[in-house]
Amino acid sequence: MSSILRSGSQPGGPSSLPPARTKVTLGMVASHTAGLPYPPLGTGLQGLDLHRGEAVTRALAGGTPLWEPGTAMAYHPVTYGTLLDEIVKRASGRSIAQHVRTLIAEPLGVDLWMGLPPEHIPRVVPGLWEQQSPMTPDADGAAPEPGSYAAQRQAFLRENPPMDPDFDDLDEVRAHYGAERPGIGAITDARALAAMYGALLGPVGGIQLVSEETRTRVTRPRTDGVETLIESGTAGPDIRFGLGYQLASPSMPGFGPTTFGHTGAGGRLGIADPDHEVGFGYVTSLMRDIGPHGDPRWKALIDAIRTCL
Repeated sequence: MSSILRSGSQPGGPSSLPPARTKVTLGMVASHTAGLPYPPLGTGLQGLDLHRGEAVTRALAGGTPLWEPGTAMAYHPVTYGTLLDEIVKRASGRSIAQHVRTLIAEPLGVDLWMGLPPEHIPRVVPGLWEQQSPMTPDADGAAPEPGSYAAQRQAFLRENPPMDPDFDDLDEVRAHYGAERPGIGAITDARALAAMYGALLGPVGGIQLVSEETRTRVTRPRTDGVETLIESGTAGPDIRFGLGYQLASPSMPGFGPTTFGHTGAGGRLGIADPDHEVGFGYVTSLMRDIGPHGDPRWKALIDAIRTCL
């Protein structure tokens, strides 16, 4: 996977979808600048089919980016995992979920799944929003300017409201938790996040996931100076990306300027800090909009750890 990222991060590397109309590099997909944050409207796709499979990639291939790829950045919550999964499958013949199990979860001995086996479902604690989910069509407040990115986002959310399983329907829960959705559907715990991010810095139980050269490459800023299109539910107007990873900002301060990782829906967080040699994970079942200043729950923990260091 590291070699795939390295080859695609340079201009002229393998293109992601759509190849015919517009050149979208792997680097653009991994830095959320591809202009493909949502499938086109009117595809007829619903539920889990919006987040996985060839139907989504075909819809994206036939669509038009919402902005000139590489010129602006907005978090791609729906399509990010689908696009990367297609690239990884074509390059390696295996899905991201398969790579995660065999290269990360099993060697580290942690609970990390993208497609949860049914025997583990009783262990899952469902997440519940304290207030309205930011991924609802009216969460942005005032009506956006017609033709803007915000208007297009709202139109998509109106056509495709947030999907959560009916927890009284076991078949629906199995389908929801068992689906391979690498950009949105990982099921894990804080220990696993901390171990995974720690293994990006050095050996954890004898397992080191990437070289220092690769880590430096994927954490180089890719969106500084690029217009950021703001939406409710992301980390805020200062959000920054390398390749796949968020970089330190007021929204995700971490332990210092070299911190990288990713915020998650509702206040979850996984980060690593090379200067302090720390991997950190936080998960919660009480979900809140992170907003522009981070989540006070994990900020308090990070402050305490920083004091200890």
